[in-house]
Amino acid sequence: MERNSGRAGFTVQTSDGVIEAQRIVAATGPFQKPVIPAIAPYNDRLTQIHSADYRNPQPLRMPLHLAFSYDEEVGCLGVRSLVAHLRASPEKPALCIIGEPTGMQPVYCHKGKVAMRCEVRGHACHSVYAPSGVNAIEQAAKLIGHITGVSESLQLTQDKRFDPPFSTLQVGTIQGGAALNIVPQDCKFDFELHTLPDAYTESVLENIRAFARSQLLPAMHEKAPDSAITFQPLGAYPGLLTDPKSDFARWLERQRGVFYRCLWHRRWPVR
Repeated sequence: MERNSGRAGFTVQTSDGVIEAQRIVAATGPFQKPVIPAIAPYNDRLTQIHSADYRNPQPLRMPLHLAFSYDEEVGCLGVRSLVAHLRASPEKPALCIIGEPTGMQPVYCHKGKVAMRCEVRGHACHSVYAPSGVNAIEQAAKLIGHITGVSESLQLTQDKRFDPPFSTLQVGTIQGGAALNIVPQDCKFDFELHTLPDAYTESVLENIRAFARSQLLPAMHEKAPDSAITFQPLGAYPGLLTDPKSDFARWLERQRGVFYRCLWHRRWPVR
């Protein structure tokens, strides 16, 4: 590791190549004296040690792996390489615990998600001749109105384990048009579907696509044969519905109190 000459930062030579950074934190481990902050209250029932002093001569009864991901809130990007690795690996995990802010309450299910982008291609002209054009924003609005109706129908199937207890569908972003006096040629919007684990997602998406094919495109093609409505998937993940009475769930429930006490140093009551 060397400080850069004539510019800020450092250069580090590694077996995987050269890395440059503005700042570097050097972790020297056991060469420094461990510092134990006064976190746990002192009493004869609780002993606080530094990780450098922890020794467990007994081997694990099964391998334990820690996996760290990133960019989960913008499309579950980080976990994709991990999923691909597990699919290709001959050794599969027996169980998996995913850390989420649940207050140490085990959660055994979640909804699935599909994010889609719809692009409407119309035919532009001056607003004086609006009837001769194909207004992409207006066609998108008709489709969004249908999506709203589909969303309302999803509330008929409910599962009280979820909040809200039904699948949800909504439009999140929309863009279109070039100027006020021009019939917009293009419009695109993104919509998102969160489904109950046992819901059939494809039937909902096909309902939307079928409405575009049968109710919108024929009239659009009469004025502009090259007009179109296309759908592009942006991301998806399946729902989860783990049996809360399974062996894994029962084991997790037995361990929950231990985890809770360790994480909170017995400051909070065990639920």
